[in-house]
Amino acid sequence: MKKIYSKIESINGSVITVRAKDIKYGELAEIQTSFGASLAEVNKIDGDLVSLQV
Repeated sequence: MKKIYSKIESINGSVITVRAKDIKYGELAEIQTSFGASLAEVNKIDGDLVSLQV
């Protein structure tokens, strides 16, 4: 199932944090920027705060 989140809570180096529900460790996300697309992996979940390693 495809989910779209458009609000980034924070960016720290190569880690992006977003608010999301029903996410599992190891899932992949596609990050769209003005420079193109990148893949990121879920590496931390704290309630509804999810950290993605780009």
